[in-house]
Amino acid sequence: MNIKYVFPTLVVLTLCLSTGGAMAYEHAAERPAVAASHPKDLMGGKKALAAHNAKTQKVPKSKLVDINSAKKPALKKLPGISDVEADKIIAGRPYASKTWLVTNKVIEPATYASIKDLLIAKQPFKTAAENVAFYDKLKKEKAAKP
Repeated sequence: MNIKYVFPTLVVLTLCLSTGGAMAYEHAAERPAVAASHPKDLMGGKKALAAHNAKTQKVPKSKLVDINSAKKPALKKLPGISDVEADKIIAGRPYASKTWLVTNKVIEPATYASIKDLLIAKQPFKTAAENVAFYDKLKKEKAAKP
């Protein structure tokens, strides 16, 4: 083998081996964190798993407040919602989604962030076209009232 090819070959081989070792080290370092992220692996036992599930469980649908049909007392029970804001929510109905509260500037974004997991905006029909027609009819009736 020619001497001028020996040194560059050794350099390339050394770089390949050191990079592969570093990548393997990083990959191995990530594995325990992923495996230990589950509470059963961290603390062990069914109690820890039950506690973790209780914390991460979402609010059941029965506890959600429908912004399209809830009465004022139910809206006032939400954290950060005053009489004025409850009246604004009721006056701005119907909402296609709960994010419309912020989009239409009914409530402040900070207030919405604190209550968004407690809200839902139920729709009367399954298709968007039926809902649009229904809401248009409601708006016309609302505008016709003196």
